[in-house]
Amino acid sequence: DLDDLDDLDDLDDEHDDLDDDGERRRGVVGRIAPNRRGGYIVEDDDGSAGTSATAAECSGEGGGVWFHMHDVIFERGGFEWVCRGLEVSFRHGVDANGCACALDVRAVNGSPLPTNIVSGAASWTGRKPTQEDRYVNGHSMPHALGRWFAVIDGHGGPACADFAAARLHGHVAAAYQASGAKGELVASALTSGFLKADAVYLQQATRRGAQDGATALAALVRSPIEMYVANLGDSRAVMGQVTRGRTQVAARCITTDHKPGLARERERAEYAGGLVASIAGIWRVTTAVSAPSAGRAGLLSMMSFGGVRDRVWLAVSRALGDLPLKEPKPVVSAEPEIHKVDVDPSKDAFLVLACDGVWDVLDNEQVVQIVARRLFGSVDDVAPASEANASAPKSMEELAAEDVVRTSYQEGSGDNLTCVVMRFAWFDSKTWTMRDGYADGATVAAAAADAGNADAGNAGAAEDGASKPI
Repeated sequence: DLDDLDDLDDLDDEHDDLDDDGERRRGVVGRIAPNRRGGYIVEDDDGSAGTSATAAECSGEGGGVWFHMHDVIFERGGFEWVCRGLEVSFRHGVDANGCACALDVRAVNGSPLPTNIVSGAASWTGRKPTQEDRYVNGHSMPHALGRWFAVIDGHGGPACADFAAARLHGHVAAAYQASGAKGELVASALTSGFLKADAVYLQQATRRGAQDGATALAALVRSPIEMYVANLGDSRAVMGQVTRGRTQVAARCITTDHKPGLARERERAEYAGGLVASIAGIWRVTTAVSAPSAGRAGLLSMMSFGGVRDRVWLAVSRALGDLPLKEPKPVVSAEPEIHKVDVDPSKDAFLVLACDGVWDVLDNEQVVQIVARRLFGSVDDVAPASEANASAPKSMEELAAEDVVRTSYQEGSGDNLTCVVMRFAWFDSKTWTMRDGYADGATVAAAAADAGNADAGNAGAAEDGASKPI
């Protein structure tokens, strides 16, 4: 309609004085709206760099100029999202609906913004005859849900691991959409997605007569400072944090290994009718013994991990698949532990996801030191070319992941070895400080928590030093 066109012309005229000369303004990214794929920029009155913006303004209380993520110019690759407190430059303009917004959002010097998460992965067969590990390195989720990283560790065959790598994130996305795609329901969508994926795979396993299974560890990155970690089994997520003196890196464990010998895991398995026993120093779970009076001698007579008396013993208490341990009641659970992690840009440098083959021979501190040694330039800075493509050098993150699996192999691990390294790109690996253009970590952290959305699930330590689950 012509009246609507006239209105749009009037709105364009309103911004002509800012757009005709191509003048770029400066400001600080304030409140972020993940579900709308955008946020607000708190503009400096004089157009200079927005270093004077307060934490209150960064949280959105002071309003600002709306921007759409598709109008932000990034370097190629990595996780593309804007962090609160980031200093940017932009032009005033209007979007396709005729609404005022910020266009061509870039760094203050006009260059593309750095991507916020850069990742690399490595997976070796190791000393096992076949490779049953799988991983996902930064899959883009629908419904503005974020980016998906995962380590999947199969056992008894690769079928369940293949299924989880290809379809687990799809079940999570479907559960999120069914919930109304509300940000506060991400944790419940993760739980529902895991349980649905398990139910679907068990149906397939019943038809095929399959008994294999897989553990699953996933990091769902909602924004550079907000992620959810979902853990099912004994793979582990560990954060590498810079110490106060910025000369060392310390480990912060995010997850808890789901081993049958852990008190709460044993209690749950036994309540479901399972039997938990330590065999050669390794805790394992199986379905209940039909004759409890058989004693240890009778118990040992049934235990051949090749399948004597068709009994399956598993060294983890939570997993996908494993049909014999899910019927008639699940002695092995498919419900993941969910951890909401608010990343602190002032000290969090990278996150490591790795399978149990790594943690069998290396502890948390050893792994973060291996990764830091590669990322922070104390090894050769020139990355060798990939065997698959001699012209394409490997990223430092991929090399760091390879360092972890190589060291695990050298230390005698007998398992498949898989590692994903996720580096937060606001952290300068050469200077051990935040990259230019990012606000002080305390300011970012203060602006990060919207009212009523504080991270209640991540305060204090859980068993084995892990963060408490939601």
